[in-house]
Amino acid sequence: ANQASDQTQQQGQTISAISSAHIVITDEARHQALTNETSEQTAERLQTNAQGATHTGVSAADVQAMRRQVEADRAIRNEAVKQFSIIGDQVYRKETEDKTVHLMQCETADKERCGVSEVVSLEQVRAVNKAITAFNNGMLNTEEQALMTAYMQASGMQLQDGILVIVNPRLDNVVAEGTWAVYKKVQEVFGFGSSSVGELNLALEAIAAAQGAQLNTQAHSAGNFGVAEMNRRLEAAGRTDAAIGTQTMFGSPVNAQGQADRVHAITSGQGTVQQSTHVNDFVGTLFGNNPPTGGEENTPALRSHSAYSGDLTTSGSDQPQVQIPSFITPEELRQRTDEAWGAGQFSQPATVTPRNSVEPNQGN
Repeated sequence: ANQASDQTQQQGQTISAISSAHIVITDEARHQALTNETSEQTAERLQTNAQGATHTGVSAADVQAMRRQVEADRAIRNEAVKQFSIIGDQVYRKETEDKTVHLMQCETADKERCGVSEVVSLEQVRAVNKAITAFNNGMLNTEEQALMTAYMQASGMQLQDGILVIVNPRLDNVVAEGTWAVYKKVQEVFGFGSSSVGELNLALEAIAAAQGAQLNTQAHSAGNFGVAEMNRRLEAAGRTDAAIGTQTMFGSPVNAQGQADRVHAITSGQGTVQQSTHVNDFVGTLFGNNPPTGGEENTPALRSHSAYSGDLTTSGSDQPQVQIPSFITPEELRQRTDEAWGAGQFSQPATVTPRNSVEPNQGN
């Protein structure tokens, strides 16, 4: 017999019992031999008090809790898919959108009285002293920060001639920016992909070649990915006469030795790669596998990564020399280099000798 009440239905319970009236034992002797008890004892044992024989299932409250958990898990999955889609879209845009180029130029070689143009088109690019110098900024840089880093890492002579600052602005989403950097590292390691920054560097190399000049590049941190892409694509095209002069890598997640080998090949030994890596800069040492070139060992990691300078400025001015709000002053620049590299020192780049080295002008 099965019995159930409203309460047990709410609790998800079933109640059952066996009535002795339905038990028939036809062979008493065999039954006793098998069970060691009489038929009356068996019937008594099987007869169950229906009020106490219960099987507890899942309560209605438990069902509601499980439903809410399922809905919460579904919402989390949907949000994750949404965020991945947003991140993917942002990375795609960073890779493909056209980048702006500014010309930064100072009146003297001491990094004083400098100006920044609005936007420079490729048609306006002109070599000065048979060279075009381009700077590629790293990740998490606003346009203002990209310009400031270019000012810090260019030499005074380069700024006097004028440098082109390729601005690859940061994404609003820090996770997306990090995802982009990882994606670029994978591209660099496995040798695939193209981007608008890589295309822009290639265009500048072509302009330099057409004007009988050389393209010199300066790149900080993830900005080196764009230069590395240019080198890879020139090599893939079979070039051995690329118009490349000196490539300077600051705190680079790209391995400088590999780039030195490649530049040597695509320029028939005419191009040079040099790199600067602070001893505490994990971007250059860990991700780029580049040997340290100096630095104070007690410098915090983030400060070491942002304290690269193209030379020792001779200016002690406490006023910004570029008319941009919050721009670094020559005095502040000197303080940063003293703290990170030692008094009177700076991030002097070291030339990287290619492993496939031949004497210049003798081919590859």
